Amino acid sequence: MRAKSVGLLGLVWALAFFVATPVGAQDESGWLWNTQSNDPVDDAGRVVDFAVRVEATLEIDVRQAGAIVAEILDDERSWRGLEDVVFRLSDDPSAEFLVTIASPATTDQMCLPLNTVGRLSCRRGNQVILNADRWNRGPDVYHSSYEGALDEYRRYLVNHEVGHFLGKGHVQPANCTGSTRAPVMMQQTFGLRDCAINGWPTLDGTQTPPVELDPSIAHALRRSGLTTMAGRPVSGLDSGLLASALFVWPE
Repeated sequence: MRAKSVGLLGLVWALAFFVATPVGAQDESGWLWNTQSNDPVDDAGRVVDFAVRVEATLEIDVRQAGAIVAEILDDERSWRGLEDVVFRLSDDPSAEFLVTIASPATTDQMCLPLNTVGRLSCRRGNQVILNADRWNRGPDVYHSSYEGALDEYRRYLVNHEVGHFLGKGHVQPANCTGSTRAPVMMQQTFGLRDCAINGWPTLDGTQTPPVELDPSIAHALRRSGLTTMAGRPVSGLDSGLLASALFVWPE
């Protein structure tokens, strides 16, 4: 009788664990990995695979997050409309770059030596690190311009940080009148400076300058045999990808 009770209790615990476990593949280090993949609408450009993961303690569906990121990057208004590149969602953790949605504390740790003050996101090397508070709430700690437009802010957040991965630097608007769209590589989380909200790089009309490396640094990186997360040589989408080994880009 006692053995039956212990067995029944074990079954209850097992069922409770199964029900409570979030959707997605969880590894031993506390991350939920997207297990879906997709084929881009058009593979005319260079196809770059990316993976998506979410910190397991967050109440964020990793498959839904992966689908959102993939939809943004597969849109003609995103970087594929400006660059010879097409992004493909992968279920392989060793994809060319990784989109991570993390808690503020984990984001701060991952973005070091940059100080993201528990509020900001960053791009570090081949990782696009998105602060979960910004993903869930937009830039509410700084301003309310994106209130009611969280989807648009997520487009901005993804395109801005992936823009850094592509080697794009920050820009400031030359002249905004209230209806002019903010450049996507402007730090919109801090404020819009009289610009209108905008999550798409093709709609801001602003040239986003690539990161310029000293020729000696670029030459040294090429000679070092440095590789990406996927093991590919860092010859990159443009010279800016070489800088990913050196620079941590803030939001």
